[in-house]
Amino acid sequence: MHVLTRITVATATLVAAAGAVFILGPHPESPPPPPEPHAYVPPAENGPPVLTQRKGEWSPTCQQSGQPLIDFSPIDRGSNNTRVLLTVFNCSDSPVEVGEPTLWLGGRKGMTDFLSLDPADTHLTPLLLPGRSSAQAVLSWQGGGQGDTLSVAIPGIGEGELRDNLGLDHSSRVWLSGWNR
Repeated sequence: MHVLTRITVATATLVAAAGAVFILGPHPESPPPPPEPHAYVPPAENGPPVLTQRKGEWSPTCQQSGQPLIDFSPIDRGSNNTRVLLTVFNCSDSPVEVGEPTLWLGGRKGMTDFLSLDPADTHLTPLLLPGRSSAQAVLSWQGGGQGDTLSVAIPGIGEGELRDNLGLDHSSRVWLSGWNR
């Protein structure tokens, strides 16, 4: 118990000394923080989506909100499955029916083979997505491929692309959860 008390007193003394140095020490004016590399600058009120590219992903963005039309979460590399959360944003004022996406291994649409969703594990019911709202679904896959680019197109929403060490190829088993708001 004596050792624990000495450690606690020493830690408290160290914290108090650091606080005193901070409070009593000189405070030079801190420089303004550097701008974010891809900081959103609000565009005009209305207009078509504009293109943007963030590290590892690409998608058009909505001018009114700055949100990507298709957004990808960080990749969850589980022991059996790899997953990514897809978020789609309806940039228009009109409702859009969100259904099955078109998936392919990068590049321009039609320049590479499309990926097929496994019908045994994909249970999609089209979702009527109101204007200016979003929905999410989990895209999962199994397989040890070497693919590093996944392209996604969702009718009525747009396209997006994810670049990473995905381990995805045409032999991978791919499925999608249902859309949720």
